Amino acid sequence: MSESPVIFKVKKFFKKDPEFRFPATVRENTSLVQAGVFDSFSVIKLVTFLEKEFKIRIKPEDLLEENFSTLKQIEKLVLRKQKKK
Repeated sequence: MSESPVIFKVKKFFKKDPEFRFPATVRENTSLVQAGVFDSFSVIKLVTFLEKEFKIRIKPEDLLEENFSTLKQIEKLVLRKQKKK
């Protein structure tokens, strides 16, 4: 099974930016915080990327841990926001 375009782009972003640490062991359902990929401060950088890359608007009420806990949850958030356009 190939990964979705959303997950591909998010992984590429994480790997390219030195602020994020993206271990090769991270999978779609790996906890990104537990894996040390990012913390609460770097989530703002991720939100900015998601808004620009996917042309969505992430509102303050979307800034919940469950929306950013895994690559799969980030994908669900992006797809949900794209549908609301």
